Amino acid sequence: MDPEFFPSAAAPAADSLSGPGHPHRSLGPARLPVRAAPSAAPAGPATFERPKRFAAYVAHELRTPITLQRTLVEVALADPHADAAALRAMGESVLAICEEQQRLIEALLDLTDSQRGLTRHEPVDIATTTKQALRAHDLSG
Repeated sequence: MDPEFFPSAAAPAADSLSGPGHPHRSLGPARLPVRAAPSAAPAGPATFERPKRFAAYVAHELRTPITLQRTLVEVALADPHADAAALRAMGESVLAICEEQQRLIEALLDLTDSQRGLTRHEPVDIATTTKQALRAHDLSG
C-alpha cells in the first residue's frame, strides 16, 4: 500500500493473505485516502502524478481480488473429485470477495461524490437546530 494515500499502510497487513475464520484472503474494510491534495496546487506534470498513482493503486486493489476469485474457481473446477461441499465453499469464498469489492467500489463512488462538494447551499438557523437536537436527545433539562 502507498503510505501517502493510506498512512496505516506503513505496517504490514496481517490479514492480507488470510483472516481468522476465512480460509482464503481477507481483504478487510475498504479504506479511503485521508489526505486531500491542496486546492491551490500548481499546474504542471507533478499535479497529475498523484491522481495517476491513486488510479494505479485502486486498479491494483481491484485486480488482486479478481485474481483470487479466478484462482478459487479454476482450482475448484480442475479438481475432478470436487463435491458439492467443495464447490459451495468455493462459491461462498468468491461471494465474500465480491462483497469486499462492492464495498471498495461504493467507497470510491462516495469519495468521488464528496470531492464534488455541496450541490446546494441554504441558510440554517443554528439556534432552532440546536433546540431540536437537545429535545430529541432530552438533554435540555
